[in-house]
Amino acid sequence: MIFDGDPGAHEKLTPCARIFYPAAFKRDDIYGIHDSISDLLNDMGESGKSVVDAAARVVRIALENGAERAFENYVKRGAGIYAYDVVERGPKS
Repeated sequence: MIFDGDPGAHEKLTPCARIFYPAAFKRDDIYGIHDSISDLLNDMGESGKSVVDAAARVVRIALENGAERAFENYVKRGAGIYAYDVVERGPKS
């Protein structure tokens, strides 16, 4: 899950994207992917991209590299309920 906000500093966080990996992925591989995602988000933030734009890029990269499914464009509907878009895998090139 990618949030707009820092869990250590903000009480309310807004979800931006969520990525699901296949059950066959090994824990160490997922941790490595998370480290890469964190680095990419930091780099994009330092270059002036918004968290929403950076999360959208991360979602597409994850889907290209084996993620099972992903959601983005979260919109708050009230009382902790959000609507979101399912992101489909594009055709393999």
